[in-house]
Amino acid sequence: MGVFTLSTVLALSVWILIVLVVLFVILNFYLVRRMAKSQTAFRPLPMTTKIGVEPNGNYIHRIQTMPQEGNPTEEFVYGSELQGHGHMSRLDTLVGLSIWMLASAAVMVGFLNLYLIKKLSIFHNSFGVLWVSRTIGEIGANLPNIFYAGPVTVFQPRDIDPITGIVAWTVAFFFSFESCIMVQSVSANRMIAVCSPLNYDYIFTKRLTATLITVTWFAAALIISMYYIVPCSLLVRNKAAARESTFKRNVRFFAQTAFQNITMMGTLVFQVLANNSKESGRHEYFVLAYDTLILTQLNNGLALILFNPEVHEFLGINFWCLKKRKPAVLPCSTTALSSTLTIAARIDD
Repeated sequence: MGVFTLSTVLALSVWILIVLVVLFVILNFYLVRRMAKSQTAFRPLPMTTKIGVEPNGNYIHRIQTMPQEGNPTEEFVYGSELQGHGHMSRLDTLVGLSIWMLASAAVMVGFLNLYLIKKLSIFHNSFGVLWVSRTIGEIGANLPNIFYAGPVTVFQPRDIDPITGIVAWTVAFFFSFESCIMVQSVSANRMIAVCSPLNYDYIFTKRLTATLITVTWFAAALIISMYYIVPCSLLVRNKAAARESTFKRNVRFFAQTAFQNITMMGTLVFQVLANNSKESGRHEYFVLAYDTLILTQLNNGLALILFNPEVHEFLGINFWCLKKRKPAVLPCSTTALSSTLTIAARIDD
C-alpha cells in the first residue's frame, strides 16, 4: 500500500473543504462591508425606450413591471436582468468565486457522500436510500452554479441568451426543490428511528421509501412546470406584513438533521430581508442568501461525515471534539454479577 491511500486522500479532502467553509464565512463578511460602501457593481442596465426589431432580426420585448414607489411606469427589456454590466470588477470576482468555490465544494462532498453510503453497511437502509436521493438533488442543484452562475458573475458578459439563464435556473430550482423536500423525509425517518425504534422497520419499508422518493421527484417536476403555466401577473404582494443497539446512532442522525437546519434558517432570514429591504440595501442580502443556500447544501453533506464515527474510522479522521467516550465501568459488571451468583449458589448448596 502506498502512502497516499484512498482513505488518506478522502480525509485530506474533508479537511480542505472545512477550511474552505471558514474562508467563505470570512469572505462574506468582507463582501458585506464592501457592498455597504459601493453599489456600482450591481448597477442595472440603462433602459431604452425603443420598441421594435434589432438589426440582427431579434425582437425587443418590453414588460411592464408592477407599480413601485417613485417610479410607477418603470419598464425593462426582456432578459436584461440576466445580462452583466460588461466589465469585471473586484467585487464581481469575489462574489463569483465565492459562488463557484462553495458549489464545487458541495458537489465534491456530495460525491463523497455517495461513495460512503455505498461502502459503509450502516447506510444500507431506508435512511441511506433517502440520503442518496437528497444528495443527487443537491449535486444537480450546484452544477448550474459551477458552470453558469459563478462564471457569469465573474466575467459579467452582456450577450447572454435569456434561454440559457432560464434553463440554468430551471435545472437548479428543480434539483433544489427535490433535495429540500427529501430533507423533510430524512427528518421524519430519523424521528421515528429515535422515538419509535421498534416500529421503524415496520413503517419505513422498501415500498414506502420508494414511494417517498418517487412522489418527491414528481412533485418537483410539477412545481417547476407551474412557473411556465401560471403567469407572473398572478403574483400577490402583502404589504401589511413585511434501548436498541442502534439507538445512539439514530440519535446522532437526528442531531445531524437538526444541525442542517441552522444554515437553512440563515438562508430564509437573508431572503426575507432581501425581499423587504430598500433598493439601496437589497444586493447584500441577495448575495448572502444565495451563498448561504449553497453553504446549506455543503453543510448537509458534511453533516453525514461529522456525526458518524463509522465514517471517521473509514476515512481515518480523528475529530478530538467528537471522539467516542469510553463506557464507564459499573460496580455491578457482568463478571462481578456472575461471581456473586456462583458464591450464592455454593452457599445454598
